[in-house]
Amino acid sequence: MPNLFGIDIAGEIAKAFSGLLLKGTLTKTIPGTRTPGNLTGGNNPTSVPYSFEGFIENKTEVRKGGTLVSSGGKMVSILGGSLPAGIVPASADEVTIEGTTYKILAIEGRDPAAALYECRVEV
Repeated sequence: MPNLFGIDIAGEIAKAFSGLLLKGTLTKTIPGTRTPGNLTGGNNPTSVPYSFEGFIENKTEVRKGGTLVSSGGKMVSILGGSLPAGIVPASADEVTIEGTTYKILAIEGRDPAAALYECRVEV
């Protein structure tokens, strides 16, 4: 996580909220290698789970500035400091929180300290 002004802001925020938010799992799928002798058999992907703390929000669908672009829906916010170093949520990752697994559609927002990731999700 980036340090701003010599302080691990994401880590400090994660410590301050530790145990107060919902526990969840971010699952990243990592492509593997092809099976020797079976070049058309796929690449044996591996799913790797990472624990995090965060929360769920329901945002009202609204049109942005008179365009056809809408904003809203279900969002899962992940405390960046609660993830292992170097792990960042991305589109197509999965999050499981409160017993429901969601697919990340997009990262809607991230602050400069990577303390909070706002992820638009769908079941």
